[in-house]
Amino acid sequence: MEKKHIFYISYADADNGWVEDFVKNLTLYLHKQLGEIDDGFIWAKYMLYGNETKQTQQKYLNNSTYLIAILSPAYFKTINTQEIEEFNNLENLIIVEHDKVNRPEELKNFVGYSFWKEERNGKIKQFTKNICGISYTSTVKQIARDLATKFKPTAKKLNLDLDQVFIFLYSSNEYIVEQNDLRQFLKYKNVSILSKTANLKNELQQANLFIQLGTDKEGNALYKIANKLNIPIKRWTNNKNDAETSPSYFYSDDIAKFGKEIGYFIDTLHKKNINANSKPSPLNQYVFINAIEEDRNFVIDNIQKKLNTNNIESVLIPSEEFTSSKNIKKSLEQSLLSHYAVIIVCDSAPLYWVYQQILFCKDIEFKRERKFQVIAVFNKPPPNELDKLGICLNNLKIWNDSDNYIDEFIKSLNI
Repeated sequence: MEKKHIFYISYADADNGWVEDFVKNLTLYLHKQLGEIDDGFIWAKYMLYGNETKQTQQKYLNNSTYLIAILSPAYFKTINTQEIEEFNNLENLIIVEHDKVNRPEELKNFVGYSFWKEERNGKIKQFTKNICGISYTSTVKQIARDLATKFKPTAKKLNLDLDQVFIFLYSSNEYIVEQNDLRQFLKYKNVSILSKTANLKNELQQANLFIQLGTDKEGNALYKIANKLNIPIKRWTNNKNDAETSPSYFYSDDIAKFGKEIGYFIDTLHKKNINANSKPSPLNQYVFINAIEEDRNFVIDNIQKKLNTNNIESVLIPSEEFTSSKNIKKSLEQSLLSHYAVIIVCDSAPLYWVYQQILFCKDIEFKRERKFQVIAVFNKPPPNELDKLGICLNNLKIWNDSDNYIDEFIKSLNI
C-alpha cells in the first residue's frame, strides 16, 4: 500500500526514547484536530516489525507526504541529512529541534519547532513531558495544529479515504504475550481494535476483520458468529495439531509471521476500502461454474446463456480436452478465490463428486476476503438424493430441475 498520506519521522537512534513519546503525544493531538487521524498516519523506524527491513523504511520514506526531521547533535553524526536529501518534496519538510544544533546551510531557512531553551548560565534544558512539561505540551499542540492545517487540503486533493479499519481481536489465555505483540504491530496499521463487550454482536458487526489466536471454546464460538456475519477471518496457532485439524488456521512458531500476513490483508482493506457489510464491486460479480465434462454442453446452452441474458458474467471450468487435470485443479482454485458466487452442476455427476466440490469451496473460503454470496447446486436427481449429501451451510442453496431455477439463483445473488 502506498502511504502517500503519512508523516515520516526522521531521527537518530540515540533519540529513540524521546521520539516515541513525541509520536505518542503528537498522534493524540492530531486526533483531536482531525478526528480521523490515527497511529498509522505517523511512521518511524522504531515501528519496524518482525522481518521488515531497511527496504521497508526506504519505501515509507519514498511514499510519505510529510517528513518530520528530529534534529539533534546525534542526528548529524548518524543520519547527516541523508533522509532529508532523499525526501522528494521539501515543501513538506517539518523541522523539530530536540536539542540545540547548528543547522547546515540548506536547512537554515526552514521554520522549526524547538524543544529546548538556553538558560542564563548558558546550559541547555531540553523539553520532555516531565521537564518543562508546559512548554513541551504547548509545542506539541502547536505542531499538531500546523500539521492539521497542512494535512486537510492534502487529504481532499488526494481524495483519501480516512475511514477506519476495525479489527475484532480474540486471544485464548495461553497466547496473551502474542496478543500484546500483535496489538503493538496493529496500532501502526491505522486500525481500531475491538474486543468483547456486553454488546458483542454490535462490536462484531463493526469489524472488517476477525482475528483469533488459539483454539479455546470461547474463541471458537466467536469464530462461528463472525462466520455467520460474513466477516473476513484470520486465525493463528503455533500448535501443529490444531493447524492440521482445521485448515483455516495460519500455523507458525512466530507471531511475527502471522503479523506480516495480517499486514498484507489490512493494506488490502485500506486500498480497496472494503467494508464487511458492503456489497462487492461489479468487477467481482462473476459467477464460476464447476461441472464435469459430460455436462459442459448443458451448461453452455442453458445456464450460461440465461445468465448472459441477465447481464451476469460467468466462467466455466476449462475442458479436459484442452488442458491437464493438474492445470484444471489449479484453475479451479484460482477461480474460486476471485469469483462472487459458485454454481456446481450435478446433472450427470456422481453425488460424491458434488460433495467433494462443496467441501473444496468451503476450504477456499478461508483464503478469501469474504464468503461466497451463494454456493449453488443445480441438479436433476430426485430430491431424496440430496439428503445423502449431509451438508448444511448458510450460503449453500440447492435447486432441483425446474423452469425457474436460474431466476431464483439470480435473485439470491443480491446484485
